Amino acid sequence: MIAKIIPATRISFGKNQEFSYSVPKNLQGQIQIGMIVNVPFGKRDELGVVRDLLKSEKTAYPLKPVKSIVWIEQVFTDKLSELSKFISETYLVSLGLVIKAIITKFATRPKMIERFVKVERYNPSFKLSDDQTNALAEILEYKNRSKLFLLHGVTGSGKTEIYIQVIQDLLKQGKQALVMVPEIALTPQTLARFAERFDQNDIVVVHSKISYGQKFLIWQKVFRGEAKILIGPRSSIFAPFKNLGVIVIDEEHDSSYKQFDQNPRYHAREVACKLSEIWDCPLVMGDATPTVETYFASQTLDTNRKPVTKLELSNRIKQELPPVTLVDMRQEAKMGNFSIFSESLVKEIEKELALNHQIILFLNRRGTATSMICKDCGSLSMCKSCAVPLVYHQSNQKLECHHCNKKYNIPIKCAKCQSHKLRFMGTGTERVEKEIQRVFTQARVRRIDRDAITKRLELENLYHDFRSHKFDILVGTQLLAKGWDLSQVGLIGVINADTILQLPDFRSNERTFQLITQVAGRTGRGDFPGKVILQTYNPENFAIQAALKHDYKKFFETEIVHRKEFNYPPFSKLIKLTTKHYNEKIAWAKAEQIAESLKSAEGVEILGPSAAFIPRMRGQYIIYVIIKILAGEKQQLAFQNIKKKLTKLPVEWSIDVDPDSLL
Repeated sequence: MIAKIIPATRISFGKNQEFSYSVPKNLQGQIQIGMIVNVPFGKRDELGVVRDLLKSEKTAYPLKPVKSIVWIEQVFTDKLSELSKFISETYLVSLGLVIKAIITKFATRPKMIERFVKVERYNPSFKLSDDQTNALAEILEYKNRSKLFLLHGVTGSGKTEIYIQVIQDLLKQGKQALVMVPEIALTPQTLARFAERFDQNDIVVVHSKISYGQKFLIWQKVFRGEAKILIGPRSSIFAPFKNLGVIVIDEEHDSSYKQFDQNPRYHAREVACKLSEIWDCPLVMGDATPTVETYFASQTLDTNRKPVTKLELSNRIKQELPPVTLVDMRQEAKMGNFSIFSESLVKEIEKELALNHQIILFLNRRGTATSMICKDCGSLSMCKSCAVPLVYHQSNQKLECHHCNKKYNIPIKCAKCQSHKLRFMGTGTERVEKEIQRVFTQARVRRIDRDAITKRLELENLYHDFRSHKFDILVGTQLLAKGWDLSQVGLIGVINADTILQLPDFRSNERTFQLITQVAGRTGRGDFPGKVILQTYNPENFAIQAALKHDYKKFFETEIVHRKEFNYPPFSKLIKLTTKHYNEKIAWAKAEQIAESLKSAEGVEILGPSAAFIPRMRGQYIIYVIIKILAGEKQQLAFQNIKKKLTKLPVEWSIDVDPDSLL
């Protein structure tokens, strides 16, 4: 007997991905199509998926034998096979690497599945709003068909309740549900919302920190139909479902749905669209600030994407959306206030503390100071491996690189001119925490960022402490922008709204609007209204102006004009090619050679080569070549033409189709 097997490893894209193996007699009565097996591949052993079984026939050379069956069940179904081929063809990556991402490693001693929440189940008695009722009816009308929905609702408008009631209906039919959330939003509060409404034995949760053994048990429960609801980040899209009935993507705009740092560089939203088609089930994408591409698809008929039906939730369930007050920090400086806190913010903090309300101060930068500069020659203290300034962390008295994580002692003189006039510049969350404690000495202050929170349990404990009002002010980065439903927060202070605006990327305005809106949505969720103070040096920016009024439509109308003018998505398809080398001249030579070879392709525009925004990282120089394919009837043809050329790229090049950023 001969088994046709796809090894779960990198094989050059465009080459044969399937290999023949002999099946030993002791396995011939057991091995089946769809099983995961262990096979020799080159000088090592690899996991592989059985795609076909043939009767023994003569071969021109002896075949290597299958070593063992790793998973006795036929877990790699035809539906998973179809999905893996879609990912391979769409994102120009070898089928073997896609399969490697899909199948989980086998653990001989798997641990128990992690339990995150312990809550009492209950059935709420509140009545759905008219918008909620209409949205629920529309989704359930297509519960047995492939249909894409954008559930566009302001923060606190009850999107999660729609998810829950759709899932409740489909579970009665014996279906399963996939609920995808950003990794950052896998908070106890998010999970508790589902645990309160469903049997906890029906819910399983995956995240990046679980062991292979735990993941194996979860995949097994999903495949057997024992798990009815799977909650997880982007990788949960690969689960081997038995009877999938609905897919939910919460916070559809979140950049964590796009895998950018390793193959396959897929976007979970686009893969979910295909999964909806494969299972003939609805896909519900919920968001207050959807991506420009998704909202555009709901407004017009895009010939290159499946149509999206928009469902609006215009109002909050409890309080109105919080008013946002803009503070021009340029005017603060003119009045002699050089503090990181405006007078308005300080006064509002005083008022909220007097009312025993809680406060969140948001800044999307870690550390105490974002750089160290010589006041004589102007040079910055830079990382020796990466072309980025070092960040000062007062907590450990070190300069740190946030890209390679190297730590340096604080220099006593400038490395370039030997001057001793070194100064710290910029502001991070550590400095905000220190300054707020200095101004409000009686307030209880905590900080949440990747330096202060290194374990999931620490995040859970901090969330419960803040919810229980064990401290008054929480300083943090975007870790607190998602998945937190807090009833005692009366004020949000955005310390600097311009951190993302300063980046030279076509999504900078979009990211700024999304982040401000999401952070502002953490207040006004209880029995009293909330408010937001937004500090900026760019008050005229249209994204900031739209965020002041929580006006997504106004933001979209302006942003879509800019996208069309410069032919950025959704008016084009982008492919980012990246090469790295320790020798800068070699890196540029390779990039120029590839860029020149691609210019003959029809229907595409080649941009670059150009250095990456961070031109050197971990000692390697990074060069980009950007391929832009204009939208229209010929886009797919142009994509197929360029794909033929990209299959011949040297192995050291990475290909990122539909990159989330060009930085």
